[in-house]
Amino acid sequence: MPPSTSLALCLLLLVPTLSMAAKPARPPGNPTVVPTRPTVVPTRPTVVVTLVVDQLAGWVAAERFEALPATGGLARLRREGTWIRELEYAHANTETAPGHASLYTGFAPTASGIFANELIGPDGQHIHLILDPEEKALTPVDLPTTDTGSPAPSLKVLRVPTLADRLRAKTPGAYIVSLSGKDRGALFAGGREPSASLWFDPRRRMFASSTGVMETFPKWAVDAGGPAAVAKAFDWKWEPLDPAWLAGVVKVVDDAPGEGDLGGYGKTFPHVASASKSPHQAWRAGPDVDRAVVDLALAALEARPPDAPVILLSLSFSGLDYVGHVFGADSHEHHDCLLRLDGQLKRLFDDLDVRFGADGWSALLSGDHGVPPMPEAVSLRCPKTGDTDRFERSCEVGARLFEDPVTADFKAAAVRDLGSADYIRGLVDPFVYLGPAALVSEAETRRALLWVRDYVRARPEMHDAFIVRDLPSKCPSGDSALGHVCRSVPKDHPLLRNAVYMVPKRGYFWDAEWTPGGGAGHGTHWRYDRVVTLLARSPGRIKRGQVVEKPAPFTTFTRTAASLLGIPLWREVKNAPRLVTGR
Repeated sequence: MPPSTSLALCLLLLVPTLSMAAKPARPPGNPTVVPTRPTVVPTRPTVVVTLVVDQLAGWVAAERFEALPATGGLARLRREGTWIRELEYAHANTETAPGHASLYTGFAPTASGIFANELIGPDGQHIHLILDPEEKALTPVDLPTTDTGSPAPSLKVLRVPTLADRLRAKTPGAYIVSLSGKDRGALFAGGREPSASLWFDPRRRMFASSTGVMETFPKWAVDAGGPAAVAKAFDWKWEPLDPAWLAGVVKVVDDAPGEGDLGGYGKTFPHVASASKSPHQAWRAGPDVDRAVVDLALAALEARPPDAPVILLSLSFSGLDYVGHVFGADSHEHHDCLLRLDGQLKRLFDDLDVRFGADGWSALLSGDHGVPPMPEAVSLRCPKTGDTDRFERSCEVGARLFEDPVTADFKAAAVRDLGSADYIRGLVDPFVYLGPAALVSEAETRRALLWVRDYVRARPEMHDAFIVRDLPSKCPSGDSALGHVCRSVPKDHPLLRNAVYMVPKRGYFWDAEWTPGGGAGHGTHWRYDRVVTLLARSPGRIKRGQVVEKPAPFTTFTRTAASLLGIPLWREVKNAPRLVTGR
């Protein structure tokens, strides 16, 4: 055989062998099945919704939750989750900023640095604690040139990470949105790197943000949060949603003693914000601002990235707080505002069901602080003088305190006892700040601080007073005024070092001065201000229908949210009650 023929025959014999070797092996037991690429099933995102209702006191929840409709959002949370009736804050200055910061960091003000809404600066002017002169407002429309240099809030004074910060570090692709009727209600919830953090800006009469946390205003929020939408809302007529329900639960008449009138907003239904001299403020003192927050929330959910592995939607509802400041917590308006919010929560939850399934989302709901009853309403629940309840609501009639006349009293007394009004720089509750005459030497500062403390303690409306620099480095546990005040103050703050903390008697509170002499204020260590409530729902992970009577620390909110988001727990929250089971 010629060599060429022999080579060709060898190649022909090899071809079938090579062809067979190139074929994939068939699965054993079923030689007719050809393997296919596995189908990739998209995973559902983790969805956690945190809700903070400003001024939702524990006593308000105890008296009103069970009277709300069974079809409402709050009844659903109670039915499908766990209700801790009393969630306790550890600090005494129960204002909005410290409350939100505590919930969303797990730290008391002494560690977080968020100890008040406002303070007095070296020039004697009030300072919004989180206002940052280096940042500017972001709005859905271009601001006038005269407004572009105005300061905007940021989180630069916050000393610790937020829940959202921890989530962003663990899951960089998380979709984090916080929305509120006020800046401090949104900032702490959204953290330093939110996908969006928006709040109603009363000065600019639209929803806004800050360059301190965002670079641009989100397009999805323009229609619902822009000036045209808000201006239209000012003409909404607020009337009772269910007059029969109000008649069955409210103990006072409409236009009860102690209610305020915000520049023509009126003391009785109906209320129309545009009728007030301050329509932007009046609109916030009603339930419609909460409706706008839910509108924005639904728009944010619609605009969510399809591949976001975790969604944290944090909403702060401010209407109840401002309604309380104008009309008081005993009023028809306060009850109706809660009833309407209950309906807005239902609307939100129904939307979440459609988007993620009824078992595809979790929710937490609490309050940032409580509120006292108005002094004029004390007799409604008190059978005899001297009684108190578990929320420390006293049957002794208290009163409103006003910063300007009390400051004038301090300065007049300083002239009498120390020789000059300049020993007092000013007062922003709960602090008295020393003036320049007291700061000439350490000895003179000490003399002035002792004098202010003793003068506060001698006033009939005051329960106690503490020199900030003398507070113990380790705060005492328990419910003492000293312990609560100690946990309220970062003692190394340069402006607080020369200040005295005032503690009003039970039933007394600083007037919010939205309507001077009307409505209610808050900010004390008494349980009606310091105790809120907590509802927690997560199908398969949090027990259904459970009611917890034992008071729990505020860190329960933080720990539960962290567990639902898959964030590793840190030391300050590990001792909080565990609500979440499973992974």
